[in-house]
Amino acid sequence: MANGGMFGDALRQPPANVDAEQYLLGSILVNNKAYHAVDEIVEPEHFYNGLYGRIFAICRNVINAGSEANLATVMPHLLGDPLLGRQAAPQVLASLLTSNMGVPAAPSYARSVRDAWVRRCLYKACSEVLDRCCRPGDEKAPDIVDALENSLLELARGTDEAQPTTSLMDSMQQAREAAIAAAKRGNGLAGASWGYRALDRMTGGLMPSSMYLLGARPAMGKTSLGLGIAVRSAAAGSSVLFWSGEMTAPQLGARAGAAWANLSTQAVFTGRRYDVPEEADGTREVLSDWQWRDLAAGERAAADLSLEIDTQSRITVAKLRSRARRMKRSRKGLDLIVLDYVGLMSAGSQSSTATKSS
Repeated sequence: MANGGMFGDALRQPPANVDAEQYLLGSILVNNKAYHAVDEIVEPEHFYNGLYGRIFAICRNVINAGSEANLATVMPHLLGDPLLGRQAAPQVLASLLTSNMGVPAAPSYARSVRDAWVRRCLYKACSEVLDRCCRPGDEKAPDIVDALENSLLELARGTDEAQPTTSLMDSMQQAREAAIAAAKRGNGLAGASWGYRALDRMTGGLMPSSMYLLGARPAMGKTSLGLGIAVRSAAAGSSVLFWSGEMTAPQLGARAGAAWANLSTQAVFTGRRYDVPEEADGTREVLSDWQWRDLAAGERAAADLSLEIDTQSRITVAKLRSRARRMKRSRKGLDLIVLDYVGLMSAGSQSSTATKSS
């Protein structure tokens, strides 16, 4: 992540916990068991002091090579390092040895180091946004928001500690509890309904936290199927977010209305009948009153569905995630997201800028 902006840095210092960094390194150098207690919590780049981050990386390499990381084994790798500046490697390592706080305290100090790193990343992201807001130029406010969302998404991906392993017994217990919950729902499904009985029978429903990919050649009906799944799943009681990068809301609404009223999409687009032959002069008869009534009935039925349609072109992953989280926090919640299609999503303005400059 980029360095903090010139306005933010002038007012306050980036968050850091150098004491925790020293205590952590001292504990590792005295007893390598401390490293094994924190190796999934902290990384070299999490250290505010670059030299301390370098020492942690050396310790990791030495330990992973099957040796013990101590004063004698770390010293040769640190001698002559530019990060030392005018400091002497023996004195730096000796001062860390006096900071030993023991193996039990190591995870706590590691989390403190990581927490300070997260705060620095937030500090830098916010400072950069302040600069961009105050900097004259042609950059639009939506571009700044988009860049901030992408920065926060990147940060969110890197803040979670490694997921712990699960025993086979616990995995089987979780599966049994999920089966009990599914049985109590009464629909025989383990997740949200596809809206199509054949798919529900084959898969047991749309499993939570799973991703399903619909693939086919162009013009084979992927959008229609995706929209059909979204509508039917919502009709089955799920709360659904549908994003389309190809069609507008009226175009999608026309397809949904046509499916409800058993009309062709072209008939809904034009208001003309395509279920009877055209006139001799090539014109087509206007939809009958009962067909208009069927379309209106479809609108009334749709009012009861928890289905939101998003048609913003080139939406970024960060923005879609933000909208999904807002919907999830709302009273109706969120059970299913349908994307049409992933190839039309954008990586964000920051990635675009990097591509153009490379």
